Amino acid sequence: MDELARAFTSLRRETEKPLPARIADAALAIAGARRAAVYLRERDRWLLAFDSAEGAAPADPPAALFEGAVHHGGLLWVALDAEGETHGCLALDGLEGDDPTEVAAALGLIFGSVLCVRSLGGNGATRAAGSRSARGAPSGRAWVDP
Repeated sequence: MDELARAFTSLRRETEKPLPARIADAALAIAGARRAAVYLRERDRWLLAFDSAEGAAPADPPAALFEGAVHHGGLLWVALDAEGETHGCLALDGLEGDDPTEVAAALGLIFGSVLCVRSLGGNGATRAAGSRSARGAPSGRAWVDP
């Protein structure tokens, strides 16, 4: 439980690190995964905002929007939803435990709400510098926390 509290606290306190990186770090700590990547929704495509496996090839997210959690390409993909809208998705690799979809449902709700609040709360937040589209092409946009 202490690890869970620390992970959530880091979402609020670490302002030097971009929000997608903080979400991935918190997901790693909570879910016990080996790798976490955060993709943000840009109209009809996913943009890679952060991947904890630096230098690794980006994973291909599901082509269509999805609800809850789905297995795709050897990863567990978690929709980050809030207020009836999908704001991003979280890719988790190396999860341990009997039913990772239980953890995924909680992560989707919590991190989706965090992304929703950030997108509503500011000055037109954009994405992580050097972020890449789902196909690996640079997006040319920078994530700014409000």
